[in-house]
Amino acid sequence: MANMIKKKHDDKWTTCSECGAIVKRNNLLRHMKHVHGKITIEGSERPSEKTLPEKQQPSRFSTKKIIAVVIMAVVVMGAALFFLLRTPLGKNDGDGGGENMGVLPKCTAVNPRGLSVSVFTTISVNFSEPMNKSSVESAFSILPEVNGSFTWDDATLIFTPSSPLENATTYTITISDNAVNETGAHLETTTIWSFATEGGALEHSVGSGADDFWINYPSDHPQSGQSVSHPQWILGALENKPVVILAHSEGCYPCIQQQGAMQTVLEEYGDQVTYFDILTDGSDVRAWDVYNGYYPLAGSWYIPLTVILTNVEDNEGSTHVGWHSTVGATGAEWITGYVEDAINYYMQTG
Repeated sequence: MANMIKKKHDDKWTTCSECGAIVKRNNLLRHMKHVHGKITIEGSERPSEKTLPEKQQPSRFSTKKIIAVVIMAVVVMGAALFFLLRTPLGKNDGDGGGENMGVLPKCTAVNPRGLSVSVFTTISVNFSEPMNKSSVESAFSILPEVNGSFTWDDATLIFTPSSPLENATTYTITISDNAVNETGAHLETTTIWSFATEGGALEHSVGSGADDFWINYPSDHPQSGQSVSHPQWILGALENKPVVILAHSEGCYPCIQQQGAMQTVLEEYGDQVTYFDILTDGSDVRAWDVYNGYYPLAGSWYIPLTVILTNVEDNEGSTHVGWHSTVGATGAEWITGYVEDAINYYMQTG
């Protein structure tokens, strides 16, 4: 009985209002449902509900923090871009050229130039600033090859041939952009120039005769004496070298012969001229420019057409485009004669 009373007054126990049975409080609902068929308890308190922990909210940046981060990112990107633009691009990235602040060394003068140069000449190149001497000497080349020695006079390289140069010969000198200054910055651009030695005479004059280089249409042309409208693509190419053009079709026998002769000439002079190989089958619109501007005869057009263009001086010393053209297969010797003169005229005009 004492146990019953103890249980009755124990906080863990309660008395069923229907049958007086003593049951655990947390089992009261189950007792009422299964014993008495009730699912609610009159006058009873609702069972306690578990209190779930509050859902944690992700931490958030304040507006001020976001603005500060954005400003910092902009400052860092701006600084990186500033230093990138200060650094010379190309070969000078990471090789010591940064001290130049983007100003690269260059060739400011070369000698000799032009025609009829003495076979006892020296060859000199002046630079805009002191250079790494060994790098410049390694970047120097001359064709045809010539043995010789190097000396320096401040920022000027002097090459002295071991023996006289050949008569009537065109020499081409190259200073590649592998040359660097004393801080390691590469030469701004490769420098190439040519000169011709004395003893040779130009085979073709500037005039209006059948074998000349023409400034205007020649004497036996239907438009004799009139000026020529040179296409822009030809004028652009002439800014660098003389121009050689072969307009032809595929399969015609004279065209095949002239193509072979042209390749023979280009093997020797291809690096000193700009060559255009143009088909006349309608696939290359430049063919119309060539025939409309440089066809040397009256009447129907024939193939192949060979055109050589260069810069020449008139009797008053003014520079003009000089050109010569012919129809048919001429052979390599004819092409060589005009190409050599075109190169020499081009050098003469600087």
